Amino acid sequence: MKTFFACIVWLIFLGSGSLHAQQINLPPAFLASLDEAEALYFDEQEKESAFHLLDSLLASTTVQANPFAEAEVLLVYAILENEEGNFVGSIERANAGILILENTDFKKTLGELYYTSGISYDFLGFYPKAIENTLKALKISEELEDTIGMSKAHNNLANIQTEVEELDDAKRNYFRSLFLSKAIEDSMGIGNAFINIGGFFLLEGNYDSARYFIKKAIDFADLYGDNIMKLYANGAMSDYYSYLNQMDSTLFYEKISYNLSQEYGSYFEMANEQISLASIYLQNKQFEEARVESVKALEMSLEHGMIEFIARSYSNLYAIDSAAGNYQEALNHYLLSEMYFDSIRNEEVAKDAVRQQLAFDFDKKEALNQLELERQQRQRNIFVFGFLLMSFASGIILVQRNKISKEKNRSENLLLNILPYETAQELKEKGYADSKQIEQVTVLFTDFKGFTQLSETLSPSDLVKNIHECFSAFDTIMERNNVEKIKTIGDVYMAAGGLPTPNDTNAEDVVKAALEIQEYMAEKNREKSAGGEPYFEIRIGVHTGPVVAGIVGVKKFQYDIWGDTVNTASRMESSGEVGKVNISSFTYSLVKDAFHCEYRGEIEAKGKGKVGMYFVSRTVA
Repeated sequence: MKTFFACIVWLIFLGSGSLHAQQINLPPAFLASLDEAEALYFDEQEKESAFHLLDSLLASTTVQANPFAEAEVLLVYAILENEEGNFVGSIERANAGILILENTDFKKTLGELYYTSGISYDFLGFYPKAIENTLKALKISEELEDTIGMSKAHNNLANIQTEVEELDDAKRNYFRSLFLSKAIEDSMGIGNAFINIGGFFLLEGNYDSARYFIKKAIDFADLYGDNIMKLYANGAMSDYYSYLNQMDSTLFYEKISYNLSQEYGSYFEMANEQISLASIYLQNKQFEEARVESVKALEMSLEHGMIEFIARSYSNLYAIDSAAGNYQEALNHYLLSEMYFDSIRNEEVAKDAVRQQLAFDFDKKEALNQLELERQQRQRNIFVFGFLLMSFASGIILVQRNKISKEKNRSENLLLNILPYETAQELKEKGYADSKQIEQVTVLFTDFKGFTQLSETLSPSDLVKNIHECFSAFDTIMERNNVEKIKTIGDVYMAAGGLPTPNDTNAEDVVKAALEIQEYMAEKNREKSAGGEPYFEIRIGVHTGPVVAGIVGVKKFQYDIWGDTVNTASRMESSGEVGKVNISSFTYSLVKDAFHCEYRGEIEAKGKGKVGMYFVSRTVA
């Protein structure tokens, strides 16, 4: 529900830039340009013009003469970058503005910058930083007695806390947001709080309370005649009935939301509702209707560059084609959906190997130029300095060759740190690497329980040090067991066996690695506990199945894998217990002769039905 919550939050947030900019006494024309940039962006067809205008404002004499004006432009830039889904860019803009204002009296703008970066950190999964910056925004709002700012901050804190499963704190913050909005009769804030609280109770499984608050949101939207709020409230009610698997009512409320989006919504709302309606049709096995809405959503999303919706549309088409037996089209749509999903989630995951290669090429060219200059110099001075210059040139050649060799080695080592050896070789030889369907891969996920709470008790340097120690040890364990590290996402570690070169031992390799991680963490935690230090508690999940593997990114490479196997492995981790290795029944069937396992029941896995689970205790003697 992240996308849904975020839409409502921004409806409150945008349009405020030039209002608080007036405290700096900036020229009216400058403030009007800030308003114009926001208006252009939300005209949907003028997004590029909006960013061009912001670039021109950053280069203007007003900004050059007044750093506070620059902070105002950076704030609007950060907001719009977030709307675009460029969360890294949004954070960079917001942080640049924070550096300008953090020791000044311009608190209102500073609070908005912290708030914006907090939202972007949240989307990237950097939850400790998201909470830290949102709390800073809240503190500033409290100092300024800015009730709307306080309400927004409490709301965003609740969103983050819901994601990290701190549900009691999340509930308190949602209700604080509602209370503050009611205190100043902020209709948008009240309606937003009703919808978010209803969504929270849905996630919690408290369906009666969920329906109560969502119904209040619908009534509230009807009272104020707010069609956009009505759109989202009816969408939430559709979600409510979907949770109850009452598909007639789900479709009824979704069609209301859909029709409102077509009449009053932006391209964003229209595409979002088309995708939602297609998903419901798909669930009802109304495949032709689902295809019609998916194609409409895809065309609109491609036209307006809405990356997440492009990915979701392709994902729906993949499911439709799979159900219809169009397996080649299904595979094409699956790969396209994952390519677009990856462009959202992997912004800063891989190191820039291409940039390193360009640096190497540049140094090589400079070295050759230097040699040519030395040759000419020797010719001009051969009779006087011949012997001396030849010796000097030899030294230069040696130095430059060493420099080139070091840069080449550094570039190749960096590539091997990012990609498996076979994939790196293919990339160097062909300039690209083909994606592959691998029929049996065993995927491992680890996650630290209570990571957010523990992060609040550690300094940033201690937190990074602890994570680095753990992940470095995991890397060594993976290498020892012939398992490929895929990536880390915040405090989550992901690895897989049986790729890029398939093998028959991948399930045993990964389970053995999982047990070694379990043993390592247990020993480390005993040491921490004895010293009275906080420590990480870990869950480990493993599943085996087919995946698609390949390189994503153009300038920033990453080797990644996709498919239901990955999702099920993640469910094994989240459904496990602290200090235990939780494996699926399929992995169990492959390793049962090598490890002692304990059956522990089933879970519902999306698209798979019920999946059995086992705890692994030790190897068979």
